[in-house]
Order: sequence, then C-alpha cells, then structure tokens
Amino acid sequence: MAAIRVAFWIDFGYIKLPLVAGSNMPRCSLDEDLLQRARAVVAMEGGNAAAASLALGINRTKFWRFLRSGRALSTTRADMARRLDEHLAKTETKKQPRDGLAPRPSSDDLHQLRAFCLTVMTLIDFYDAAHAPKAESAAGATSS
Repeated sequence: MAAIRVAFWIDFGYIKLPLVAGSNMPRCSLDEDLLQRARAVVAMEGGNAAAASLALGINRTKFWRFLRSGRALSTTRADMARRLDEHLAKTETKKQPRDGLAPRPSSDDLHQLRAFCLTVMTLIDFYDAAHAPKAESAAGATSS
C-alpha cells in the first residue's frame, strides 16, 4: 500500500505556500544549476560561504541553507539567480583583458614591483662599480 502525502496550504494574506504534511516547511524543488553557480561563487571566495553571501548581498543564513539543501522558495531562487548572474558577470569582465592587454595589477603590486626593480638596479650599479677596470690605477701604474 502506497503512502499518501497530503499537502496543505498556509495563507499569509498575500501569498499561499504549499506545506508538506507533517512539516512546517513549504515545498521547494531542488535547483541543481543554481546550486552549482552558488558553489562556484563560494569557491571564488576561498570556500567562505559568509564572504560569498556578503559579496552577493544575500542573507547569510538563507545562502547557507540553500547551499546545504539546494532548495529555496521561488522568490528567493529568482533573487539569488539574479544576484549570482550579476556577480559572475562582474567577475568575468574583471578577468577579460583591456584592448588585448593583461589585467591591470593592483597598486600594492605595482609598489612592490617598483621596490624590487630599484633593488635590482642598485645591485647592478654596485656590481658594475666593483668589477669595472679602474682607469686611474692603470694610468698610475704605468707612470711610476
């Protein structure tokens, strides 16, 4: 004999949500595509779901629950899909080179590169001065 699941409706005045029998949770379908994109954003944030939810502008608890179950209300899913699309589009445009050039390094990276180049130039000057033939000593040796 097959078990029969009875669904109930709860009315919040402006929206009716189907409830699963024996549960206080609305019935939500699994969204694998959205879950995969959400996990990709978490991976971009170094595995930090709180940082990913902050970057997306989504409630941290809602985002964590969605990551755990892959299920959300249709309104939440639509909002999350919109925010994920916007975030992924922004990160893709940051990765694309400008006019065939590599992406612009950060200001800190440029300062570190400048300090490194100055150090290398100082070492080259020092090495050049230490190993250059001394014109004065060679001229003095022939005259004495």
